[in-house]
Amino acid sequence: MSHNRRHEASLHPSARRPHPRGASVISRTAPAAACFLLLGGAAAAATTAAAPQAVAIQESFRKVVAGVRPAVVSIDSVFRKPEADASDPEDLLRRLFGDPQRDQGAKRGPQTRRITGVGSGVITDPSGYVLTNEHVVGGAEEIRVVVRDPDERTYRGKIVGTDPFSDLAVLKIEARDGPFPYASLGDSDKVQIGDWAIAVGSPFGLEQTVTVGVISALRQSVRVEDRDYSDFFQTDAAINQGNSGGPLLDIDGRVIGVNTAIFSPSGVSGGIGFAIPSNQASRIMKELIARGRIIRGWAGVEIVPLDDVLASQFRVPGQEGALVNSVVEDSPAAEAGLRRGDVIVAFNDVKIKTPGAFVKAVEQTLPGKKAALKLIRAGKEREAVLTVAERPLQAAEPGPRPKAIRSSMWMGAHIQTAGGEVNERFRLPRGASGVIVLDVDDGSWAEEIGLQRGDLIQSLNGRQTRDAADFAKKHAEPDLEKGVVLDVTRRGRPIYLTYRRPR
Repeated sequence: MSHNRRHEASLHPSARRPHPRGASVISRTAPAAACFLLLGGAAAAATTAAAPQAVAIQESFRKVVAGVRPAVVSIDSVFRKPEADASDPEDLLRRLFGDPQRDQGAKRGPQTRRITGVGSGVITDPSGYVLTNEHVVGGAEEIRVVVRDPDERTYRGKIVGTDPFSDLAVLKIEARDGPFPYASLGDSDKVQIGDWAIAVGSPFGLEQTVTVGVISALRQSVRVEDRDYSDFFQTDAAINQGNSGGPLLDIDGRVIGVNTAIFSPSGVSGGIGFAIPSNQASRIMKELIARGRIIRGWAGVEIVPLDDVLASQFRVPGQEGALVNSVVEDSPAAEAGLRRGDVIVAFNDVKIKTPGAFVKAVEQTLPGKKAALKLIRAGKEREAVLTVAERPLQAAEPGPRPKAIRSSMWMGAHIQTAGGEVNERFRLPRGASGVIVLDVDDGSWAEEIGLQRGDLIQSLNGRQTRDAADFAKKHAEPDLEKGVVLDVTRRGRPIYLTYRRPR
């Protein structure tokens, strides 16, 4: 079985929400002595025998923490937000009953209030450069950097540069008496799955906290708050809100990553955290220090990976390449003639095996330069010339602009032709066409395939959909063992849903 379903609900930056210091309730755990008494004779003996190795590991962790903690900082970022906030009971009461003190004064315009977010960072240079996440400091009107070596001192942080696309930022603090303690950046290309990983930061505004785990996976691609990131390290070292921007260390105390996001339905550590590799962070930090911004090439195309069903449908040998999901209007990709459904297989004669490889190739090409593309369209190889542009700060989101009647059942999905009231009900563009999924029966093939309420189906296996009745008739018995590809728009984003029934 092959799916291309998107997990919708759980990725969070590890320090987006402002959190006051000391606000968390901390529950007690069982005393260590009581836990030790649970060990029986053989187990206790084994524990004693293992003590020398355990002590050696413990000493390694102690050295790492002692060496790096002075360079790890807490960051308090002050933002302004509209005063009326439905999630704040005080704001709700003011709106319902008014504020007598304010009502006595003259009429005032929209009010804002100051809120503080807490994150982390690491000093990477004795002159006071601090590496952190963009989402920790971006848009802040005031930044306070707390250094604890040997005593707690607070410095004003000045933004040197930010890069929303990598979620990295560099701050500068000015020394008062001598150089700052700093941490060295390691070589993240040498990191392997199973290596020790040590996270240091200020979760929930608590003072410096150290957690330990391993590198769980390499080069993960994730989507955080409607932005795609690639080449993350995954770790089970506990990362929580407030850890954002803090370092992920190896067993030698070198910074191998910048803690950035967590995967968790509850918003707290679930054992899946993500960090930006240090080599990427180092390159971006140097460029931010040099010019205050990052210059990236941009094509204006959204791409997705191929699976076996997509490769078969688009007649691509193997599963290598980058499938064009959508093209931004008037972008370099549009001018080069790229279309949705094209599969890019080479960039300047360099083979493209994954979407990440294509993104990297484009980003590292200077704006204005031309690149020769090889692509597969409808099973035939073609060539195109792409003139790379500079990526705008707010890159336009690619998206097709789909066109207008009735109601049917298909594979357990209740479907209706797009248009009129149904478009308004599902907040679709007025002219959007295709087949809308009104509901999906539990346990049906439609549910197994991955369809959801509100999906707008554009085509199945490349055959366009005109209306619901036509769709249900044409595809009454799709060959699920061979595999199906549904071209779907979900909440304004085009996606391919793929499914193959196990034989």
